[in-house]
Amino acid sequence: MSIYKHKPLDDITNLRLITLLPGTPGTNISINLQESIFDKNDPPTYEALSYVWGSENDPEPIHVDDEGTVFVTRNLSSALQHLRHKEKTRTLWVDALAIDQSNNKEKSAQVAMMGEIYRLASRVVAWLGPEESDSDRSLKVMARIGSQVRMDWGTKLLKPAPGCTDTSVADTTKELDLSSEDVSALSHLLSRQWFERLWIRQEVILANPQAVVQCGHQQVLWTNFRGALVCLYIKSGLQRHMSRELSERLEFLRGFILQKENVSLWDLREEFGKAKCQDPRDRIYAISSMLYEGEKPVCPQPDYGMPVRGVYRDVVLRWLSIFSGLDLLRECELYDNAPGPSWVPDWSRGATGSLRALPLMACSNLGGWYETPEPGVLRVAGICGSVVTEVHDIPHEPNRRLENIYRWAHELLATQILDGQYVSGCSLIEAYARTLVCDGIADEKDPAGHVWPNLETAKLATVHIQSEPQFSTHEFRNGSPGSLFLRCVMLTRGKKFIKCDNGYIGIAPPLTKPGDQVCVLLGCKTPMVLRPTKDGNFTLVGESFVHGLSKGEALLGPLPKNIRVSKVFQNAQVGYAVGFVNGLSDTVSFVDPRLEALSLDLEEFRSRSNQNGNAFLFLEPEVLQKHGVNIKLFDLR
Repeated sequence: MSIYKHKPLDDITNLRLITLLPGTPGTNISINLQESIFDKNDPPTYEALSYVWGSENDPEPIHVDDEGTVFVTRNLSSALQHLRHKEKTRTLWVDALAIDQSNNKEKSAQVAMMGEIYRLASRVVAWLGPEESDSDRSLKVMARIGSQVRMDWGTKLLKPAPGCTDTSVADTTKELDLSSEDVSALSHLLSRQWFERLWIRQEVILANPQAVVQCGHQQVLWTNFRGALVCLYIKSGLQRHMSRELSERLEFLRGFILQKENVSLWDLREEFGKAKCQDPRDRIYAISSMLYEGEKPVCPQPDYGMPVRGVYRDVVLRWLSIFSGLDLLRECELYDNAPGPSWVPDWSRGATGSLRALPLMACSNLGGWYETPEPGVLRVAGICGSVVTEVHDIPHEPNRRLENIYRWAHELLATQILDGQYVSGCSLIEAYARTLVCDGIADEKDPAGHVWPNLETAKLATVHIQSEPQFSTHEFRNGSPGSLFLRCVMLTRGKKFIKCDNGYIGIAPPLTKPGDQVCVLLGCKTPMVLRPTKDGNFTLVGESFVHGLSKGEALLGPLPKNIRVSKVFQNAQVGYAVGFVNGLSDTVSFVDPRLEALSLDLEEFRSRSNQNGNAFLFLEPEVLQKHGVNIKLFDLR
């Protein structure tokens, strides 16, 4: 039989739906393809398949409409064999069959619709593959755990599910009841390729509650499966019998496990950086449907004829024109032989851990300012806080062994004198404790949650690590405060520990070197490392944490003694915002009290901040200079 060729769609926004014809196991698969109008207000009835294409070697035939044969990967063929009914048809949408992959114009238009295709499907079926490695056991375990818990995505706290029969499952201080056989089966299941695909993020996150995860002939509701994933991740540090393989796999899948329905573009590297896709343009196209409504215009319509770097640059310029904030620059991290310009993130590459979850406010409430004086140049405004004088490697530590990160921390701290006062006024012990975890301190988040150590724990651990060369399995055992501190230190792996000319210490990007400048830019919440070039321009190296420069000090001076910066849950609509907590009255303001010294009219900004604590106050550089802030301009190339 001849090779089947897709007929052009009457309308490029219509769908091709697959009718999977009945059959018995092992017999040839036959389908019909029909065009259907895709009315979002009255969508056709179909199930959408979420799966991994898999290897294109040894493809298998599928008969289409008695008009020809199309060859598909063995994984898709296996999925259709398992999904096929014996006596009745089944209507599906499957990208490899529904889209003419040889037609870039059609492909671009259909990819733009994929978020809606999965959102409006009557059901999404996530196909993990055939039954093997005790997968039936692992699905039963996931169903059991997931039925007992629910995740509050606003506060990111685990709670008992309505009507649960075992409240200990949601208790983050108690272990899960898992046998060694359960742990082994789960490790095998979560190692399947489906979990690594970038496109699955929108396929299941946008799905309705009827979505299922299927492995072989066993199914689990996606809502229960996801609840179990979250519970396993949160409790992995408590599980005494947790295998290293499963613990590392859960950490690898962190972005997927903790992903919300809506994300921000500047979450892209942290949330999606480890996910895989064949086309680097899909780093943008595959997540556009999940963006907050206000950010969706930042993503261009899919165009597979546009160069990858052009797509990324277009996104940055769209972001700047809409928001004027510079936080998207935090996605940049310089690497060897990187193509310019340095202010355009290369989302096709991985990077070291982001600092986005931390209560940092280097620019205070001050919004971004930028110009594009010529192609390839981004002019920004800010202030140079310090110059790097020393850099020390932080090991990448791919296996996440606490004893290895302990050894590195001891080698660093053993050469330091921690008696005395830090340049910002706190003790040196506190400065080092905060720096090692980039201010990931539970005292500065409300509610504190379970993932950060408190300040006292961080200081005690720092002193212990400095004085004791040998890793203590008692002091830093799984679930202990000490192990929590080391796990947070591990988030800096692959970066540099830096010292600066004026006494500051910090954590910086991997390619930081002496002579680089730590600068605070208007509209950017972390200090950025910039490298001066011979022509007077700057190369953006990446984001950093520098204790004493990460909470607005470079622009507005030190915080009042009774004020601390904290990440506060403002309300369900806004979620977390960085606020200024008065330790005397225990009240929170989302307006930096230091702005009062600039004699500005803050009434309108105060009103906006009360509605959204993430609001920015936009001022021209000249206005700040007039009020004594030593703003300068940086041309980034």
